[in-house]
Amino acid sequence: MNTSTVVRTKSAATKTDAAFIEVTVGPTPQQLMRKAVSALSAVPMRSFLADFFDQPEIQAILMSSVGDLACAALRRYTIQILRSAAETAAYSSSFGAAEREALYVATFIEGCRPYLTSYLAPGSTVDDVLYTLVHEGLSRLGRQDERLASLVRMCLGLGLPDEIDDFYVPRLRLGVQRALKRAQQASFCL
Repeated sequence: MNTSTVVRTKSAATKTDAAFIEVTVGPTPQQLMRKAVSALSAVPMRSFLADFFDQPEIQAILMSSVGDLACAALRRYTIQILRSAAETAAYSSSFGAAEREALYVATFIEGCRPYLTSYLAPGSTVDDVLYTLVHEGLSRLGRQDERLASLVRMCLGLGLPDEIDDFYVPRLRLGVQRALKRAQQASFCL
């Protein structure tokens, strides 16, 4: 939790607040990313999320400050907002443990989507960039645990044709979207 200390100085001539300094102490974005990874119980899923977070584009997104830049009290890191959304997606799921972890991971990935527009090459889409960022990690996750990889693909809407159905996949996708929407409403900045 962040804590703030405000130091005010009084101007002798006007007897009003002349200046103040606010110092915020709390976890760094890197610490928050490590906590997000360590919240997962499946080792292959931890590796997948850590690899996703290690990409320079994703680090730039997660370590960026969002919110009211004029008011330090209203600023948060993107990682804080997405972590809250990911926890909401996982905790509000009525699915099993593997599905909850897939929802948690997919929420981080989907939450980065709006920020990927600055990485677009001519003729590419955000989906192309996102696929590029997760493809290798999903392949590696599939070699370690095919069920977890399948669940993450389904949550992201990247499921293979034999994985898609009309009941399970839409509910997984909806869990991610609802959690991101709640985080957006709570933070007013996604």
